[in-house]
Amino acid sequence: MVAAEAVPQRIRRLVCLSAFLVKNGDSFVDVRSYPGYPANPGPPHFEFSADGRVITAIPSLVRARWYNDCTDADIDFAIAHYKPVPAEELTAPVNITAAGFGSVPKSYIHCTLDHGAEPALQETMADAAGCGPNFTLPTSHSPFLSAPALLADTLVKAAELPV
Repeated sequence: MVAAEAVPQRIRRLVCLSAFLVKNGDSFVDVRSYPGYPANPGPPHFEFSADGRVITAIPSLVRARWYNDCTDADIDFAIAHYKPVPAEELTAPVNITAAGFGSVPKSYIHCTLDHGAEPALQETMADAAGCGPNFTLPTSHSPFLSAPALLADTLVKAAELPV
């Protein structure tokens, strides 16, 4: 979203992969109020540092949330490469405009087995962001691990779309 806002003229089509697309002025945590957000999302899959400035994913919880159709080896590889993230990435409001992000053609790849961004929430966010045409994969949040060839084929299809 940030790149599309900053240099929309440099982006032919933005392809969002089971992405959290927040509305202007909202932050990542505001997604909890969007239609389609699950009533019982389960325990938080991040933990905050003692000073509250950094978040770290909890490996035992992200396995089922993001990688539910991946091999154990792929999950272990992904988790081994996690890095702490500034908490501000969850709480800072997004600033997007019609002339920036809004002007970029967008497609959304829905992942129907995703437990990180539930399918109904994906639909809400893709519609609100003006995404289309869109695609659907029968995968978790991580098709780059569980179905890389299918994801690559879908990305090629998205790249071939007219603007």
